[in-house]
Amino acid sequence: MTITERSAILKLSNVTTDAMRAQVRVFRWDQVEGMDRLRPTDDVLASPPMIDVGGNGRQIVRLVRRDMTSAQGAPCETAYRLRVDELPAPKMQPSKSGLDFRMSYSIPLFVTAARCRKDQPRLSWRIGGEGASRTLTVANGGSRHAQLAAATIIGRGGQRQPISQGLMGYVLPGSSMHFPVRGNVQIPAEGMIEVMINGQKASWPVRSAASGQ
Repeated sequence: MTITERSAILKLSNVTTDAMRAQVRVFRWDQVEGMDRLRPTDDVLASPPMIDVGGNGRQIVRLVRRDMTSAQGAPCETAYRLRVDELPAPKMQPSKSGLDFRMSYSIPLFVTAARCRKDQPRLSWRIGGEGASRTLTVANGGSRHAQLAAATIIGRGGQRQPISQGLMGYVLPGSSMHFPVRGNVQIPAEGMIEVMINGQKASWPVRSAASGQ
């Protein structure tokens, strides 16, 4: 979800018949050396931070930006993660199995400057490594994030080799991420990768680190 004005609304639904209590927290999200990193922040506040949702009920949580100053040098996009953690109910009786399952969700949140709404990610692709350690490295030199899904390698002859059927992950602006390439995918020296980027299908050149190109 994206905030371009002062606030946004998150709607949470309880699809069970039991009442649920949960905590909502906001973390600053960046990517370092191909890994996600989350840090506590109060740039965006969740109101209320503690919620009680009855069986089959709904709860609205407002996400409010604390600082609305739009300095000209501010980044186009700042990334956060919302953590919604189910809490144990008071005086909860242990289950018959002795196991207690509680849900936890991590939801991407992007604060985007109005001047950058039409900007797009600028990606480059490279496959390296051997065997089970092969990885697809995606670098984003643009000003907006890229959500990647349903990636397929296409050779010069049109041969199609799927890498991922569903969601792969995100690449934030100015960052690069590594995604595993599993199975018997053959990487051509010259080829294309077809992928869903932010819900839109696109094709990009991809090269193998072994090709030396």
